[in-house]
Amino acid sequence: MTLVQSGRTLHRLAADPVISSSRVLRKIAGNAPSQAFRPPASALISAIAFGLFLSLPLAAAPLRCPPMLPSAHPGFDQVGPAPAWHWQLMQLRLFEQTPNDAAKTAPTERHPDQSVGHINDYTLNWRFSGNEDLLMTCIYNGSATYYIAHLQPKPKTCTMRNDNGLSQAWCE
Repeated sequence: MTLVQSGRTLHRLAADPVISSSRVLRKIAGNAPSQAFRPPASALISAIAFGLFLSLPLAAAPLRCPPMLPSAHPGFDQVGPAPAWHWQLMQLRLFEQTPNDAAKTAPTERHPDQSVGHINDYTLNWRFSGNEDLLMTCIYNGSATYYIAHLQPKPKTCTMRNDNGLSQAWCE
């Protein structure tokens, strides 16, 4: 025999290996054997909502330029030697390369679609159709070493924000 607790009541269940789960649930719920166990409607709605949530595609997290060089940052490759000093992010540059141009020419630099400047800060915005093959380049003040990342999935926007000398850059 097995003892099962529901609330503050202990129920004895036969140690029968063929006992059905609905019979166990009926026993625990205290329902008469003729009544079928039914979960509350809220539990059913929650289960359906959770299943729908799991079926949605996950949104890609924005890819951000590392704020300092050198640093370990997944998704980026360092170009150039490791500097002896730490350097702050200064600039974001984006390059587009079409498949036909890959063997012939260097990638084409994409310039911001919008720039907004104030006294001590500025913001640059790039907008894309989502079909571009883009290379993100993070440039650091005082260093010839930089980080690059091939953007996958292809972003719709990229932003660089400089607030009083502190820069942030990301694509999403």
